[in-house]
Amino acid sequence: MPIASCAGMARHGDHAEEWVPPCPAPVGLRGCRLELDERNVLVMSFPLHRGSALPTLTAAEHDVLRLVLAGASNAQVARARGSSPRTVANQLASIFRKAGVFSRSTLALRCAAVELGDELPEEAR
Repeated sequence: MPIASCAGMARHGDHAEEWVPPCPAPVGLRGCRLELDERNVLVMSFPLHRGSALPTLTAAEHDVLRLVLAGASNAQVARARGSSPRTVANQLASIFRKAGVFSRSTLALRCAAVELGDELPEEAR
């Protein structure tokens, strides 16, 4: 169900916490109403990322990411870019930090999930 805008009362249990002022709805916002234990529950979701998987990467980091996603080792990336393996390791560490991941395989999953419009589950990070 597409939603054009959002506003309402933020609730915790049976108590209203604060009024949420009207605001434009995020792109891709979806919602559904569920009936649970004789209560109506509105469940809303929207993608957190669109476009580039990691838009804050430098040009060099984008190049390293492209080569790593193609399966290149740090040494192979270094040779292809004319840099040292240590520089590549540092760039890869920065990419991991920006992506919120800790391994090459999870980085690949993260990039694939973003390209598909999904979000990587927290337990997979």
